[in-house]
Amino acid sequence: MTVTIYHNPDCGTSRNTLAIIRQTGEEPEAIEYLKTPPSRERLVELIAAMGIMPRDLLREKGTPYTELSLADPKWSDDEILSNTAASPSGEVTIGIPSGAARVLSGPLLESARSELPRISLKMIEGMTGPLEEWMAAGRFNLAILYRTAESVGQMTVLAREEFCLVVPPGEPPFEDSIPLADLHAFPLAVPMRNNNVRRSVADVVAQHRCVLDVRFEVDSLSTIINMVMEGKAYSILTPSAIQKEASQGQVRTVKIIDPVITRSVVLAVNPKDDRSPAVSAVRKLIPKVVRKLIDSGRWPATAPDAA
Repeated sequence: MTVTIYHNPDCGTSRNTLAIIRQTGEEPEAIEYLKTPPSRERLVELIAAMGIMPRDLLREKGTPYTELSLADPKWSDDEILSNTAASPSGEVTIGIPSGAARVLSGPLLESARSELPRISLKMIEGMTGPLEEWMAAGRFNLAILYRTAESVGQMTVLAREEFCLVVPPGEPPFEDSIPLADLHAFPLAVPMRNNNVRRSVADVVAQHRCVLDVRFEVDSLSTIINMVMEGKAYSILTPSAIQKEASQGQVRTVKIIDPVITRSVVLAVNPKDDRSPAVSAVRKLIPKVVRKLIDSGRWPATAPDAA
């Protein structure tokens, strides 16, 4: 008979039990239940085999036991079984660019806490160059990335953004828009060359045979914004990256035209996690949160179906 263990690698008791089984010479089938939770039918079988009640299977530590009021006797055995099987659980790690994080992180964490209480969400913020490398190395389950319209591939498009010239307060140009060909007059602080923001702009600039005056290459969004606020440089960013500072009058945005420079904000999934219930649940939640932010005006971008 094959021995099966529903295993949590982060649990010391589970690791010790797995080691004891292996010491007998048996190599069990180890199912990581946080990644592949048992179905309702399988839970019924396991509970019957153990001779316990569904409530006895509930764990308080490290779970939303208190938040969901599972100690309340109002929950029947059938409801406990249904809720346990239906609610995905586990840990999901997301890579997110600094610009998108400024508008998305808070609302996403709030939505995940209310709609996916059994999932632990970890968000790693960074510039797009390192995020691309870390995603390729398998460090994330999901990643929010930037792409040109031609390089989206099979990834889910969340939003489309337009670039603008970010201007120090009180400095020219004072118009609402500026042609791409006129950007050469402004000293820029921009991300490094391996950054997708930089590449998106550089490709359009090269196609139109324009020139940019890049004075500083900085892989830190906060540093770039501070340089603009202090009047040390201009920059080219999307409005979402400087929405707070612009609303407070610390910087101004001037739309770039002739042509408009756009990029797509996309959601990528690690292929090995494509069938994980927890990852799938977060993957479905992210577009909903982004759409609400766009519709409410909190994310100055265009929804993909309206672009």
